[in-house]
Amino acid sequence: MNIKSTFNGILVSAMFCSITTSTMAFADGLSDLKSALERLQGNSPISAILEATIIENQGEGKDKVVKNGNVEINLQDGEQGLQITYSNQVLKNADEESNLRVKDEDADTPTLNAVDRLEATELRALLSSASSLLRRLEQATFIDEQEVVYYGKAVRVLNFELPMRTIVNNKKTREYVDKFEGKFQVIIDDDGTPLETQLNFKGNGRAYIVLSLKAYGTGTTKFKVVNERLVTVHQEFTNGYESTFGERETTQTIQLNL
Repeated sequence: MNIKSTFNGILVSAMFCSITTSTMAFADGLSDLKSALERLQGNSPISAILEATIIENQGEGKDKVVKNGNVEINLQDGEQGLQITYSNQVLKNADEESNLRVKDEDADTPTLNAVDRLEATELRALLSSASSLLRRLEQATFIDEQEVVYYGKAVRVLNFELPMRTIVNNKKTREYVDKFEGKFQVIIDDDGTPLETQLNFKGNGRAYIVLSLKAYGTGTTKFKVVNERLVTVHQEFTNGYESTFGERETTQTIQLNL
């Protein structure tokens, strides 16, 4: 036996194992996530019942006004596109509340309060969440990757910074913002499939000297994979502001029952 050749073989094997282990330990979570999102854009038919709840607090003290919203709608997505179905009861409630608004603009109109906030593009994104999440990542700046425990299981969390334009759509409004901080986290499993995202932002600014404004927001989104389609099954988002003329905070919760 050639001792030198045997030693060299052991050394090469040890180096290979070390490199492999190192690669696994420092897996590229961002690449795994993007690959998973490209994979999870299935278009097989899907249907769900969406429950939306909204709580809005405006003002403070004796001037505080609380508005509630709740509605349940049926969603179907398939070859014919997105179909949104309101039950006869929901339509009846909306009609009655519309009549109330004519008589009293401050009337309690929970169905309308909820329906007014639900847009078709946003509802489509709930049933097909991969593409919208990819777009957010394109605008975000990757910071780092960490290992955390999520419901008793070791997973990875990817940390990002978000620019103001991902939160404040109006370009003119952004001109009045002096400070902004946006943080975005994506929790992924072994193959990069997103399990949950968390959003936090805050900013402040001033307009026309007399108007000061502070804004903030937090949000959590949870996902499930259905036939190679990434679906949002739960989402809760709170945003608010404090300004020279008052304050407002709104919490919107969406539950998708497949």
